[in-house]
Amino acid sequence: MLRAGYATIYRGGNAQYDGQKERLEQIEAAAKRAKRGIWGLRQGQYESPAEYKRRNK
Repeated sequence: MLRAGYATIYRGGNAQYDGQKERLEQIEAAAKRAKRGIWGLRQGQYESPAEYKRRNK
């Protein structure tokens, strides 16, 4: 899902990456550069889970 641009990396408290954080960040960055999935949406069409959570506290 991350590679296809349909997921983001959870960066919240207590996140565990099993030693894969750097690799996951590279995959996410490649999806962003290629504008795959959510990264291809126009400005304002995508709200990250973290932004949603902040907005709905």
